[in-house]
Amino acid sequence: MSHMNKVRIVGSYLSPYVRKVLVCLSIKGIPYEIDPIIPFYGNEEFSKLSPLRRIPVFTDDKVTLCDSSVICQYLEDRYPSSNFVSIYPNDIVNRAKAKMVVIKPFVWKKKSDQTIVDRSLNVEIPKVLQYLE
Repeated sequence: MSHMNKVRIVGSYLSPYVRKVLVCLSIKGIPYEIDPIIPFYGNEEFSKLSPLRRIPVFTDDKVTLCDSSVICQYLEDRYPSSNFVSIYPNDIVNRAKAKMVVIKPFVWKKKSDQTIVDRSLNVEIPKVLQYLE
């Protein structure tokens, strides 16, 4: 993987959004460097990277992004599972369901389908973790 350009993350380890991106980078084995910054602060350069002054900001040799979900999807698309571990299920139906499990409680204040959560926790996630070990 030495041919891969290191990506840069502007943000703080305290931010759950930054940690979400760092987990995706780690799962995929993508080298990165973190440029620590406090949310909503920064100089003019930071304002150009993140007009809303939010973290994380992701930069690589192709793009600058400043939304954790968009960053994670970009990583999945740029580094597909044929060479890297997949972050999302390959099947589009299962991928949509996985995203809904996360979104439902926070956006629509509805409980997630416990069967899907249990399958993820007891079958799918352990397979990925076993692969990583």
